[in-house]
Amino acid sequence: MNKKYDKVNDETYEKIVKIMKEMDYEPNFTAKSLSTGKSKLISVIIPVGSDYINVKENPFYFEFFLGVESIAAKKGYDIILSGMLKENGYRELIKKRGIDGIIVVGKFDDFVYNELEEIGIPVISIDHYQDIVKNSKNICSDNYMGGVLAAEEFLINGHKKIGVISGPIHFSGICKERFEGFKNRLEQNNIKIDKENIIIEEVSYSGGMIAGEEAIKKDVTGFFVSADIMAFGVMKILQKNKKNIPEDFSIIGFDDVMTSLFINPSLTTIKQEVLKKGEKAAEVVIDLIKRKNEKNENIKMEVTIVKRDSVRKIDDK
Repeated sequence: MNKKYDKVNDETYEKIVKIMKEMDYEPNFTAKSLSTGKSKLISVIIPVGSDYINVKENPFYFEFFLGVESIAAKKGYDIILSGMLKENGYRELIKKRGIDGIIVVGKFDDFVYNELEEIGIPVISIDHYQDIVKNSKNICSDNYMGGVLAAEEFLINGHKKIGVISGPIHFSGICKERFEGFKNRLEQNNIKIDKENIIIEEVSYSGGMIAGEEAIKKDVTGFFVSADIMAFGVMKILQKNKKNIPEDFSIIGFDDVMTSLFINPSLTTIKQEVLKKGEKAAEVVIDLIKRKNEKNENIKMEVTIVKRDSVRKIDDK
């Protein structure tokens, strides 16, 4: 049952396998985890609000989870998806299910990381550079470079009056990194983003719709939106108000979730390989569980720009 065939002769092995097939026998993983000290369970923790809207709206989480699941299944691990709303919830989950490792998606309050450090199991932090948990690794996309690439796409197409629609940029995090890369690259070309053209809202479809109502009033030719899910909301409101994309407003998003290809017009966006990020998270957490690599480090994943139909070229003639 444990694949240790060298301890059993061939005749006995064939007899046992035959009986197992006849009985439709499957190993009891609960009993096995008691004997090995490993449950073969990985928990993926995602940030949720009380209404779960941000998770239901955003295809990022589904694509990321598919990546995690594909690698975990190949390596004999099962996944528990969880969105905790209360303090000490992680301790209860880990104790009840015997979790071997955790993948935390997004930024959480410090009490979460303090709790995980106290428990002592391997932790992978996605899109947040935390330094509280020692037995961990942080996996982020090159968000700064993503902002640079978005700025260069606007510059190549002759845009000079550009706005930004983003989640919070006043404290460290992926939205700030994306904004800083975008802003700094524009300033290298003597283009400054006016404060009145920076719209801050929740990173969600509904947040994008709220931002879209404000975006209509701005005197700009385009917006860099810090997440595709926000860009979808912005585009919905602009089109609802008879604004054409990209003729009236050009839009660049960030993520390249699959929906970016299907909307009309298709969205020019910064591709961060969401599926591969999930795969990488699973590979790294399993390595930590097996004690193959305990060196703490930040893992930065490359980004590229995917050019579609939501950016127009401005003719200065």
